[in-house]
Amino acid sequence: TKFGSNPFEYIVTGCEMENSKPAPDIFLKAAELMNCDIKKCLVIEDSFNGIRAAHASGATACMIIDILPPTEELMEIIDVIKEDLFEVKRMIENSFLTEKQLASYFDHTNLKPFATEEDFKKLCQEADSLGCSMVAINSYPVKMCKEILKDSKVHVGAAISFPLGQTTIETKVQETLNAIKDGADEIDYVVNIGKVKEHNYDYIKEEMQQIVKACKDNNIIVKVIFENCYLTEDEKIKLCHIAKEVKPDFIKTSTGFGTGGATLEDVRLMVREVDGAVKVKAAGGIRDLKTTLEFIEAGAQRIGTSSTVKIIEEFKEKK
Repeated sequence: TKFGSNPFEYIVTGCEMENSKPAPDIFLKAAELMNCDIKKCLVIEDSFNGIRAAHASGATACMIIDILPPTEELMEIIDVIKEDLFEVKRMIENSFLTEKQLASYFDHTNLKPFATEEDFKKLCQEADSLGCSMVAINSYPVKMCKEILKDSKVHVGAAISFPLGQTTIETKVQETLNAIKDGADEIDYVVNIGKVKEHNYDYIKEEMQQIVKACKDNNIIVKVIFENCYLTEDEKIKLCHIAKEVKPDFIKTSTGFGTGGATLEDVRLMVREVDGAVKVKAAGGIRDLKTTLEFIEAGAQRIGTSSTVKIIEEFKEKK
């Protein structure tokens, strides 16, 4: 889209075909940005061969020209291509990121149990100065942070039932409503992880529905924290499918207080399973620019981190 083209017309491949043509400028520029060998950028006329080529590992680009019957095999291959394509598109976009655009991905975070009022003031001042989307805090200091940021575009986000998720639905809803009353613009709540491990998905769905309703009734953004480090792949997929049905604004990888944080594999899985119905937030262990950009390329639309200032400084030095 940066070059006036529809990115869904393009796929990535490293195979050379007999019926190939030299690549147009869009491919050459994309390859240059991705440090690819631009001599391998091709346009392949036979779309099925092109799709097969794209399914192989390799470099650069190919255009699908004709339309084929949607066979099961073809659709499976296209699903793989779509995932790769989204990532390549975001990789190209990252090459054009401005400091302001990068900052808007961040939920600037301080969820430490020993955080003081001075820490929260500093957090808010940094987030406002940088242009972050949100400050992520526990529910107690919401009122104070809202006052500090009353003239700012930065949202105040409250973490609910954090970090364990082991409170009743009624308690979570009430904490959510209290945070909204205090001025929260966004809510990040932790699912009842024990109920996920029991595979009691009716409970998880009811919990999600009630908290999402409490937020939507007040025009508040809501994020659902999975805490993926404790979950199997099947459990993550099931939560994604529930979220796709209930439609919170975001699903989120981690609290940052579990045995592991965000992983690229988890973000890719979550993005794939919700299929655009819900956005994905990556959080936990994201401390440098390289990792941040990798998560954005994988499909994360928010990044939760306490290292925002460091990452922005690294970005400015790189530019």
